[in-house]
Amino acid sequence: MHRRTFMSSLGSSLLAAAGGSRVAGAATRPPKIKEITGIALTVSDFERSRRFYREVLGLPEDKVMPTGGLKFLMETGHISIWSQGQWEKANPHLEGRQQSNIGGKKHFNMSIDALDAEAALENLKKHNVKFWGPRHFKDGQIHIDFEEPDGHLLEYVGRPYGKASKKSSGLPKIQKIGEIALVVKDLERSRKFYVDVLGLKPFHYGPADAAGGVTFHFGDGYLGLWLPGQWKRANPHLPGTVGSDLGGKTHFNMNIDLSEGKTAIERLKEYRVKFWGPRYHHPNEANADVHIDFEDPDGHLLEFHGKK
Repeated sequence: MHRRTFMSSLGSSLLAAAGGSRVAGAATRPPKIKEITGIALTVSDFERSRRFYREVLGLPEDKVMPTGGLKFLMETGHISIWSQGQWEKANPHLEGRQQSNIGGKKHFNMSIDALDAEAALENLKKHNVKFWGPRHFKDGQIHIDFEEPDGHLLEYVGRPYGKASKKSSGLPKIQKIGEIALVVKDLERSRKFYVDVLGLKPFHYGPADAAGGVTFHFGDGYLGLWLPGQWKRANPHLPGTVGSDLGGKTHFNMNIDLSEGKTAIERLKEYRVKFWGPRYHHPNEANADVHIDFEDPDGHLLEFHGKK
């Protein structure tokens, strides 16, 4: 990244800690966020986690990156795993950002077809994976919570797409990341950031509202904001201390249209949000894309990924 680009983004963002107050003047509309397309996880035993995502979840893996990370591919998006400290070293373009660990236990769910839920359950049993459920909902959804080797709390959300076979005995096909939970320090400050800066609209869901969290819905996915301990109260089906220790900083990216890259940058500047980029790949080619990294008020590292 050019020094001029970095200095302009950093210089216009020193007030980001205040939660993204807008610069006076006409507001640029926010880019339309289509879906969550990737999440990065820190793991304690790389090969153990590699086997879990490949063999238990059945996700095809990409090549190990030169920086040490490894992506597992879904129908849309990916999950990447990293040994301690690798992710930070793999992102030197984040010039001037305080070194931070994206560790800590995370929660996210993955969309599958509801007709695949039985196969998903049998596969977890086969691999002796700790799970809770299934929970059946009136709208046809089936939820199954389970832990991966580092205690990250994952969840299958079976949606009634009606494309799978009822007698499927193989691995369920994971389509995409459906929801991510973020632990924040100041719920109102974070709510304003995601509403005012990113243009997301709150989604009212009984258990989440009752527990005090804030949920946003966009595309076919959800983003939840929670104060420490709130997420656990919204999930009483999980026994003991399971889910009570979510935290740490999270990195995930979100799809926008490539044509909205400049709009996204102007929006971040208007709200004095600290950002890095843009980084353009494959210009003037069919697979051209742009990446823009930025922080939310709690230092969670978000990324706009613009594609055609």
